Amino acid sequence: MANFIQRASDSISGFGQSYEKFSKQLLIEQYSPGSIKSYGHKLAAISFHFKKLPEHLSEDDCR
Repeated sequence: MANFIQRASDSISGFGQSYEKFSKQLLIEQYSPGSIKSYGHKLAAISFHFKKLPEHLSEDDCR
């Protein structure tokens, strides 16, 4: 895992498990490793900003 993604895994509860599931699905769908890393980095950034997993964001969080 990239350093930023690893930091999110260490800091945000459940991020590591969620990221592994996400990246495996993208591999199955034949996304490139670079795309998977880029998407993972953005998910980590969102998680750091809101201090929670992206799937736990509310509509109000997204406004």
